[in-house]
Amino acid sequence: MPFAVATRIVNHSSSKQAFVDDAITDDVRDLAARVTVEATDEMTARLPDERSSRVTVALADGRTLTEEVVHAKGGAERPYDEGEIEAKFHDLVAPVLGDDESVALWDACRRGPDEPRALAAKLRR
Repeated sequence: MPFAVATRIVNHSSSKQAFVDDAITDDVRDLAARVTVEATDEMTARLPDERSSRVTVALADGRTLTEEVVHAKGGAERPYDEGEIEAKFHDLVAPVLGDDESVALWDACRRGPDEPRALAAKLRR
């Protein structure tokens, strides 16, 4: 969790690219070493109805900033919209299959194959 928090802050992203070797910089390592994670009875008591988190950042000037999220993004209460799902799909699939195949596979998944084996065949290429 400390690395995930640090790379999100330093790299402004929590996509797959934020976890590749090039993203593991000294700045990320230094910040990750200062991140602590604490499970509180208050947050635990909210489960399973809420997947809450609270982040407090202590700034160099002595101020602290706190933000709480009651429902994690991507769950039933705060689902990703179609554009976010598609962007994540292409972010993960295009580096493996290429841009054109990623678009074709997305389109096939969204409209459904004409026959059950069509999607599997596209994946075997």
